Amino acid sequence: MIDLDISGGVWTLTLNRAEKANALSFEMLERIAEIASDAKAARAVIITSAGAVFSAGADLSAVKAGLATSDVWERVSGAIADLPGLTIAALNGTLAGGAFGMALACDIRLAVATAKFFLSGDEARLSAAAKRSCPHGRPDRAGADKNAADGGAENHRG
Repeated sequence: MIDLDISGGVWTLTLNRAEKANALSFEMLERIAEIASDAKAARAVIITSAGAVFSAGADLSAVKAGLATSDVWERVSGAIADLPGLTIAALNGTLAGGAFGMALACDIRLAVATAKFFLSGDEARLSAAAKRSCPHGRPDRAGADKNAADGGAENHRG
């Protein structure tokens, strides 16, 4: 369900569960966290997916089993945010729910023009569960430049 291609210093992690809209299971999240932890020497890590949907978020059957409140969300986004190399979320389609944490933890997010983004009301209000899916529980720092001398100044167009 998670494919990894390493070519030189570029690691490409592909969510490969297109038949379920790349809905994230506990096992998938554990694997993503493991790969991110192992990718410290990578020059770049690209996170993408197979199919027309980047990720529908959490697998609903796994949510019923406790995934929604698991600390695995924070471990995934934290491991991605802590990578010293460039991280890119290559969003080839719809992004929903808990998958936002992975994308927001990346330095760069690129999306196809047809991509759609969905958050539930609870996530939009940054409930406790949604905060866990943001890098280090700090949605204000999501996507901040982790290599900046000032500790992470974000780039804004003004």
